[in-house]
Amino acid sequence: MRADRSPPRSPWSPSWCSRPASCGRASRAALPIPPDPPPAMERPEIPATFPLTFELSTRWCEEDAHGILNNAVYLTLMEEARYAQLSAHGALAGSLFPFVLAQANVHFVRPGAGGARVLVDLATLSVGTTSFRQAYCIRECEGGEVWCRAEALLVCVDEAGAKTPVPPPLLEALAASRVD
Repeated sequence: MRADRSPPRSPWSPSWCSRPASCGRASRAALPIPPDPPPAMERPEIPATFPLTFELSTRWCEEDAHGILNNAVYLTLMEEARYAQLSAHGALAGSLFPFVLAQANVHFVRPGAGGARVLVDLATLSVGTTSFRQAYCIRECEGGEVWCRAEALLVCVDEAGAKTPVPPPLLEALAASRVD
């Protein structure tokens, strides 16, 4: 303990916190005035039809105490559909992803649940020199109720993390799900 008997500041204390992290609360006077909220996000671009659909499952452990599917699970379902599409076309050498998720826009339509069979619709919206955009719709198998619609931007990278052109095997695989 220091001479003033207060615990030392934690290196994880927010810069605006006037009290040590161990106190659990910051002084109200020390909080900055938040900026105006950003404008509402645009909804994801969703095509009229999807060329590919994958049947997947959610797990009971992926929902909260209220029975609602955790928001991160939707991104995992999209990733699983993407993996199924690209590995079926041999575009993933050794199960390695030659790209990273750069941006995602998810519009949650209704709460999903764990322990359910779902359909993940997938379409490739555009392919650039180093990136591609895909759209997704996640819905229940039984009844077909839509849980979410989403759009993702994926960027191809090399081992050092630098942008690289979309490799030919990936271009061929993406063509199978391309919509105009």
